Amino acid sequence: MLLITKKDFIMFKLLMLELFVPILKTIASEAASLGLEVNWQKTKVQAFGFREDMPLTIKVQGQDVMVVEEFVYLGSLIHSSTGSSCDISRRSAISLVLPCRA
Repeated sequence: MLLITKKDFIMFKLLMLELFVPILKTIASEAASLGLEVNWQKTKVQAFGFREDMPLTIKVQGQDVMVVEEFVYLGSLIHSSTGSSCDISRRSAISLVLPCRA
């Protein structure tokens, strides 16, 4: 029987975040070969099952990359819970604030 403690689980999540560093470095390298540059201020990493004990940033090429619980992508709210209830609530709130334009 395998027993995984809370501390083991947190360490596993931190390790998974650190695996993003070489991936982001590769993306930056490939972008540079095309004459493009990564905007590190706009780059975010989302950890599914986000918790308060997660680090706020990870370092990639000397730059801080934010670890976020949620972000908006193409008008949809992407939340670490992987459910759509947060996006539905957000869109409902927007529809109540903005008047209908016909």
